Amino acid sequence: MKLKCICCDALARYAYYCAAQSPHLIDIELVSMGQHIKPKELNKTLQEKIDSVSDGKYNAILMCYGLCGKATAGLVCRNSPIIIPRAHDCITLYLGSKQEYKEQQRSCPGTIWYTKDYMDRLQNVTESPGMGADTATLYDEEAYEAMVKRMGKERADRIIASMSDMTKHYERIVFIEQGIIEDKKAEEFAHNEALKKGWRFEKIKGDARLIKGLMDGEWPDADYLYLKPGQRIAAGFGDMIVKAD
Repeated sequence: MKLKCICCDALARYAYYCAAQSPHLIDIELVSMGQHIKPKELNKTLQEKIDSVSDGKYNAILMCYGLCGKATAGLVCRNSPIIIPRAHDCITLYLGSKQEYKEQQRSCPGTIWYTKDYMDRLQNVTESPGMGADTATLYDEEAYEAMVKRMGKERADRIIASMSDMTKHYERIVFIEQGIIEDKKAEEFAHNEALKKGWRFEKIKGDARLIKGLMDGEWPDADYLYLKPGQRIAAGFGDMIVKAD
């Protein structure tokens, strides 16, 4: 098959790694993770990229995304089928299963997540919402000044205060080891962030299973939503996460 993959650049290494081993021909197009800050704009960008795919050029369009704060909800399948993992966000894709994601959320919902890919891309993002829909926002001085310039000091201060209140119940930073490239410096940075905040630090091994299945054309209904032309992505219930509308 010839496949088109639209991928968040926070998952770039896993995507290219799995595509290189796939039996199919895959063209990957990256989208900046910074667009997660404004889900409606991300939704518009993704729909434009879907609509730009010429009829008959690809057997299917692969979305290397999860529901991502409903940023993918409402996306319409045009000419080629669309396949998207049943994932809450990129954390699920890094962990390899929605079951592991659920267990991590159950054991410690107050967690900030880091990977080398995510941290490498932060230089292009002025306001980082953290990796995943349920993580807290970490603002540095540069990001704060950018907010003040754009929306004024009073509003920026209110947002910072709100985010600070959200993080008071957080207690853990996890570094997900991708196993593709040396990432000791990134791990050290995450470890130091945990020390500064007085939170515990953990390192776990990532699992590219969901991304590999997406690239290999293995799409069981339990793990992937398959949309036919005319259908759209909608938020699902329970383990469905996403459903066809």
